[in-house]
Amino acid sequence: MPVFQIMLHGKGCLIEWEYRDWLVFKRVKIQKVGFYTTRFIEAFSAHIAIESAIKSVLAELDTVNLSDKPPSIFIEEISELSINSETFNETNGFSWYLEQ
Repeated sequence: MPVFQIMLHGKGCLIEWEYRDWLVFKRVKIQKVGFYTTRFIEAFSAHIAIESAIKSVLAELDTVNLSDKPPSIFIEEISELSINSETFNETNGFSWYLEQ
């Protein structure tokens, strides 16, 4: 079965953002953020792989997204890889950025 590499871009998450105030005090506040993430999905088609990647991301975000609605998710890039499914990890975390 083919393996697809899917880069996703999300916007509209509300998360607890930890930062240091004056390099001394650790503070937490709620911030609106976006993210980039890559998923490796084994599927029969690109369409099925995209659906699976989005479901995977939404499930992971359930633990950190404080917003009442799910984020907007866009497909940045998708490619079919010629690797064995045993050589990849389906979850890769998130690269967060602050939204304006």
